[in-house]
Amino acid sequence: STGVSAAAASALTTVCVFPLEVIKTRLASSLGGKEASGQWEELWQAGGMYSGIQPVLCKNVLTDAVYFAVSTRYTAMALQRLGRRLSAFEGLGCGYAAACTTQLIGHPVDLLCNRIMTDREHRPARWHLREYLRTEGWQALWRGLTTSLILGLCPALQFTVYERANVFARWFLGRARLSMGQTFVLAMLTKLITMTIVFPLIRGKIRMQAAFKRLQPGRHEAGPTTSLFK
Repeated sequence: STGVSAAAASALTTVCVFPLEVIKTRLASSLGGKEASGQWEELWQAGGMYSGIQPVLCKNVLTDAVYFAVSTRYTAMALQRLGRRLSAFEGLGCGYAAACTTQLIGHPVDLLCNRIMTDREHRPARWHLREYLRTEGWQALWRGLTTSLILGLCPALQFTVYERANVFARWFLGRARLSMGQTFVLAMLTKLITMTIVFPLIRGKIRMQAAFKRLQPGRHEAGPTTSLFK
C-alpha cells in the first residue's frame, strides 16, 4: 500500500516537474555553459520539454515505490525488535538502509537518465544504452554507485526531518493532522534543507555520469569530487 501510494505520487510529480529536472541536470553538468533561461529556450525550440520522460518516469516510480515500501518494512522490523518508539538517529538509520537498498536496484537507470537529460540531440533511451554498453561496458553502469550510496542520506534525512517536523507542527498548532497546504509547505522546506546540504555532491555525480567518453588505458575514472572542480 505504501509502495503503491509512493509510486502514484512519484508519477504525478515527475510529469509536473520534469522540465525543471532536465534544466537542473543540464546546469549541474555544465552542459554548454548556458544559464537557466538559455536552457529553457533551447528545450522549447527543440520541442524537447518532455523528451526522455519515459525512462525517468519509470526510474522515479520504481525507486520511490521501493524506497518507501522498504523503509516502512525496516522501520516496522526495528520497532518490533526494540519494542519502543525509534529515536531520530534510529529512524535515520532505517531510512538510510532503505535508500542504499533502493540505489542498488535503481542506480543503472539513474545513470542512463542523466545521459538522456544532458543529450542535446534528444536521442532515445535505447541509443544511449547501446552506445554506453558498446563504448564503456556493462560494468560502467554502476559508475558513481559509492556517491549514490552516500547520497542515500538525502532522502533518509529528508524523511526523518519531515516526520519530526510534522509531529512538532501538529503539537504546535494543536491539530490532529495538518492541512494539505501545510503538509506541502512542510515537505518543501525539508526538501530545501536537505538539497542545500548535499547538492555539491549531486552536481559532482551528475558531471561524472554525463561524461560520455571511454577511458584510455592507464587512466583512472574521475570521481565526483574531481568532476566537481574540473
